[in-house]
Amino acid sequence: MERCNSFRYLLLVGVMESLKGRGDPLGVSRGLKGWNFAIFTTIEKKAVLHVFDIQGVPLGIYTPFQTGLISHIELVGLEAPFCYLWAVDGIKELLIDPYSKGIVSNPKWGEPYQAFSLYYENKFDWEGVEPPLIADKDLIIYEVHVRGFTMDPSSQVKNRGTLGGFIEKLPYLKDLGINAIELMPIAEFNEGEINRKNPETGERLFNYWGYSTVHFFAPTNRFISRPPYGLTELCRFVKEAHKLGIKVILDVVFNHTAEGGKNGPIYHFKGIDKKLFYIMQGAEYANYSGCGNTLNANQPIVVPWVIKTLRDYVLDAHIDGFRFDLASCLKRGPNGGPLSPSPLIEAISNDPLLSNTIMIAEPWDAGGFYESGHFYPQAPRWKEWNASYRDDIRGFIKGSPGLKGAFANRLSGSEDLFGKTRTPLESLNFVTCHDGFTLRDLVSYNEKHNLNNGEENRDGNNNNLSWNCGVEGATDNPEIIELRNRQIKNYFLALFISQGVPMMLSGDEYGHTKNGNNNTWCQDNRLNWFQWDTLEKEKGIHHFLKELINYRQQHPHFKKGHFLRDIDITWHGKKPKQPHWEIDDKLLALTLRSKNSPKEIFIAFNANAEDALVVLPKSYNGSPWFHVINTYLSSPDDFAPKDKRISADLPHVVLKPYSAIVLES
Repeated sequence: MERCNSFRYLLLVGVMESLKGRGDPLGVSRGLKGWNFAIFTTIEKKAVLHVFDIQGVPLGIYTPFQTGLISHIELVGLEAPFCYLWAVDGIKELLIDPYSKGIVSNPKWGEPYQAFSLYYENKFDWEGVEPPLIADKDLIIYEVHVRGFTMDPSSQVKNRGTLGGFIEKLPYLKDLGINAIELMPIAEFNEGEINRKNPETGERLFNYWGYSTVHFFAPTNRFISRPPYGLTELCRFVKEAHKLGIKVILDVVFNHTAEGGKNGPIYHFKGIDKKLFYIMQGAEYANYSGCGNTLNANQPIVVPWVIKTLRDYVLDAHIDGFRFDLASCLKRGPNGGPLSPSPLIEAISNDPLLSNTIMIAEPWDAGGFYESGHFYPQAPRWKEWNASYRDDIRGFIKGSPGLKGAFANRLSGSEDLFGKTRTPLESLNFVTCHDGFTLRDLVSYNEKHNLNNGEENRDGNNNNLSWNCGVEGATDNPEIIELRNRQIKNYFLALFISQGVPMMLSGDEYGHTKNGNNNTWCQDNRLNWFQWDTLEKEKGIHHFLKELINYRQQHPHFKKGHFLRDIDITWHGKKPKQPHWEIDDKLLALTLRSKNSPKEIFIAFNANAEDALVVLPKSYNGSPWFHVINTYLSSPDDFAPKDKRISADLPHVVLKPYSAIVLES
């Protein structure tokens, strides 16, 4: 289909009956006799409606009526599904309707970008499948990219790189122990918006991650395996996930749009009223997102648009939650300053239809507005990506000095950040995410290696808190390989024994590497694609993680809804009840208890390059300690099954360098 800017459309006349219609609701809705179209415009601009069939064939051009700032018209005789665009005075491009139910765009990845607003009637049959009821304390979140999860030929699915292909792999995630999938952006975006090549290979680069939304109401057509477009395939995906007891969370990008700055494309808001929909600084677009523009999110016309988007995903596609990219942008006012309270965040937090929906904030933006721990302090409503957790866990386990107390704080739920009005369950704990090193690269590289992004290695974070374990990058040295595997297991162990909600990055379960590239936003290749063939070869870490997730779920010790107190935990050092916080010995041990379990759990981390002798505390009931986990051992001996757990014969244990243990009474 062509983006319809040709002069030949000016010769068309409407062939359907038109009525005045009404100005509410915005978008397309059923009218008295036909379909009602309504769009917000400014009073000095005249809007004209262009209608097409689903193939992009023009059906007519219509001049709507005006009520206040709303242009509206009802067309009789038009059959759904259909496409349409709006023309606005002074704008040469035809505009997508921000309220349209979907988009029809190019179906193949990398084609020249063309898009039409789509209206269709969503008649998906849920067959009685309901969203799973999973308590926050039981969530295990898996961050993943739709295209990347099955795009590699080793996935062996029918429709690679799509939601349909992903459905075939849902049982794998169920088996791993995942019960919540956080999908990186799926809303319509133009992957070909950048004009750049890999300077090392000459291959074309794309906006692969998709943090550049063109249209917000439906998945991009490149993630759909077959028509119809709109929400149908997303509904199929959610339905199959829910059958397996897996929640679906969408990563949504409301902080900016794909229209970018002054020289960016015009899709919708720029043509309607850029000064209303974007934060402007004179004639320039404010750039608190780092992506060229910032949505004027608290403007009265914008707030209900965001709410409608979220509601439609929940009501029509049964989405379980949202992760808001650079969420602090959404709390900025028309002049760019922070708002307290923020009309948008208050509206989302208190919307009755969203009351059971998981809300996750990335509590900062690119303009320096950092709100970690207090994005929404009024109540336990929003979870937050906890960057302090990431940094302190990374630092302690790799052996950085002075972090023993911080490490203990993060394991306990980050009370310093969330302790005033909230609980550990508002801390979204992670060691790695899409942005930065993978877990394998975290233990394999001291520096980022981003030259193939075409920005001369200037992009990406320079402070990764990583350690290459002795050699930069790939190595055949068996001792370094063992040390790296040990550190990966240490990171996983810390993550899954911590109070809060754990999130892991797709691919970390087999040690996915991006060859030291910590900013693969533009790489559509095996740097980002899940490597199912590598998973088959690297079963050790996968086995450890699967057992660890199951262990967490079986023990209430790790899933408390309150910050740890003396009744819950005792801290130790090399001797029981002597943590010696003042001594920087890079060793920490603890005993966890729960009123819901007769067991005690002893855990110890040694982040030193030497052995550490640790005296075991007496268990509460005098029973012996049994070995459960020892990250120093290779798989499968690193995780002992219930029927093969050996008691600790000596009053002490020796922790090997850079290792951790778990004992159970």
